[in-house]
Amino acid sequence: MIYNSVNKSLSLLLLTIFNYTIAAQAQNTSNQMWYTYNHQAIVSKHWGYMFDVNHRTTNFNKNTSVLSAARAGITYLIDKQHRITAGYAWFGTHIQNAEYGLLQENRLWQQYQVFKPKGKTTYFHRVRIEQRWREATPANGANKGIKRFTVRSRYMYQHQGPIWPITKERKFGVGWQAASEIMLHAGEGIDKKYFEQFRAIGGVVLMPSKTFNIAVLYQYINQYRPSVSQHFNIHTIRLTLLHQLDFSAKPKKVTTPPIMKNE
Repeated sequence: MIYNSVNKSLSLLLLTIFNYTIAAQAQNTSNQMWYTYNHQAIVSKHWGYMFDVNHRTTNFNKNTSVLSAARAGITYLIDKQHRITAGYAWFGTHIQNAEYGLLQENRLWQQYQVFKPKGKTTYFHRVRIEQRWREATPANGANKGIKRFTVRSRYMYQHQGPIWPITKERKFGVGWQAASEIMLHAGEGIDKKYFEQFRAIGGVVLMPSKTFNIAVLYQYINQYRPSVSQHFNIHTIRLTLLHQLDFSAKPKKVTTPPIMKNE
């Protein structure tokens, strides 16, 4: 009962923040495509690892690179429903029509996940903390390479379930997925604007097997950029290949439904 009340309260909080950010002020709009390969594996009763690579482009018809990234981490499984992961990530932001071309970011991150089955569906909560060393865009004759340090906290709620589950007769399954995430940050260059980003995500998951899935998702992003003091609306199509393996001593099977990796 308490867990369900907390779950509903957090969902209401995210919806309230979302409505506030939409009405906050004039916004800019753009479109992006996100391509991701996400690999997750369990190697023993309590230990696992993960890595992902992703690439983002702007516009749907004439793609231009926006960002490339790679992330890796080590996971400790407290039990089937609770996990802790920590790792490192590299991000490169592509700057068009500029001689410096690529702005790099080095990131340490830690997260805690709680999985909760409910009937035929599953939902999970994730709290992630990121320490980010970001290369600032040169301005007013400044040299490339100046780093700014920020800390970002992220909370995500995700719910998913089957449309046509995999059975003995049906080897190909389809599921649905919905999620929302709020991000707050603090540090150099923030200027006391702690809200950073809100995401709302929904779509389908194609399941050729129990270990390999393809998520086709729409994602709405509302992002505040302190450097220009403006909100941005970003409409995104996400294509994610999710590969889950279990190398532990128990029979090799996926112990939880596919969980999308949120960049």
